[in-house]
Amino acid sequence: MLLFDGETDPLFTAAGVSAAYAKMRAVWASQRSESRLRIKTWPGLGHVFVQEMQDEAFTWRDARLSGTRLG
Repeated sequence: MLLFDGETDPLFTAAGVSAAYAKMRAVWASQRSESRLRIKTWPGLGHVFVQEMQDEAFTWRDARLSGTRLG
């Protein structure tokens, strides 16, 4: 699973995202699947999906589909 959020997103507050990410980490860890969860908060960005985010998302997706592991 890949999830991005912008640090200044007015729809998803930093506190809410932090709590959700912590719960997700715990769930994935309980299944020994931490490497299959990619979450990232983008500094200074709001509720957007800018080119850099898109590039990273497509790289992640392509690696997963090809079976390549990314850090």
